[in-house]
Amino acid sequence: ATPAGGTAPYTYLWDDAANQTTATATGLNDNQLYTVVITDANGCTANATVTATLGLEDLANTMEVSAFPNPAGDQLTIVYTFNTNEDATIRLYNNLGQIVETSSLVQVLSGQLELNTAGIAAGMYRLEVATSQASVAKQIVIAH
Repeated sequence: ATPAGGTAPYTYLWDDAANQTTATATGLNDNQLYTVVITDANGCTANATVTATLGLEDLANTMEVSAFPNPAGDQLTIVYTFNTNEDATIRLYNNLGQIVETSSLVQVLSGQLELNTAGIAAGMYRLEVATSQASVAKQIVIAH
């Protein structure tokens, strides 16, 4: 929130959904409505209501994914961490864009998945981990 007018310093009080007292609220949910009350040094107040929109930087910070070894032999380990409990889908695509392997995760915060790649042909693949908030893609090489 950036006040216009009034007398500095300003105080900020975000609603219960945001529950913060700084000019910049963080950790907000995409497409949710938030209200902030700004009070200046003279006690004058102004209210504003905004809808949070996540940017690319915000989405990138919602998950961490690593996969190893790369190149993989008969097994690929996928380690994931999300900011909140999430449903997620893990897909492995071949170079034609066809899904060759898929797994679903239900309400997980972090963990790891062991993907058996013994029956998958050697070559380049794209690993995608997707939630309702974001997705991360990694290039994977399978070499037997």
